[in-house]
Amino acid sequence: MNKLTDQISTAGKGNVEAALKLANLSMDAAIQLTRLQMEAAKAFVAEQSASVQSLGSTSDPHRAPVVANKLTEKAAQGALDYSQKIYEIAAQTQQQITAVMEERLNAMRQEMQGAMTELLQNAPAGAEPAVNAMKAALASTQQVFGAMSRSVKQGADAVDANVKAAVSNAAATTKRK
Repeated sequence: MNKLTDQISTAGKGNVEAALKLANLSMDAAIQLTRLQMEAAKAFVAEQSASVQSLGSTSDPHRAPVVANKLTEKAAQGALDYSQKIYEIAAQTQQQITAVMEERLNAMRQEMQGAMTELLQNAPAGAEPAVNAMKAALASTQQVFGAMSRSVKQGADAVDANVKAAVSNAAATTKRK
């Protein structure tokens, strides 16, 4: 049973390490988003100052709407670029979190198999039906985890494709106007 205790301890350490990796990934994403927000705020102030100067320097009243439209188009493109950068940070973070979770899930699966094998080897005589039931339950659980992992990956891929399509459509619409 000492080996089983060691396996449980190893699993606990793995969970703590995974939690720390996830916390670091979250902090890195928060830092990137904060940096992006500060850069966007700085750019916004500069653009607004330039817009006011541009509109103020237009002496022809008929030209003012043209200048305003160009400024609006530039602002829309800036907003689209900002949204795309946010999406890229979120997508990258999601991929990293998924990788950590998959790694931990695979490790837990192996740890569970090792612990189950150890436990079943020490089962008393006549416990074969119970041992077989536990093996079947473990195999079923592993299949469910595999299916869940594939479903999550497919969902993330679908969201990624949809967001890229939406950004592409928005960019095309902005350029047409």
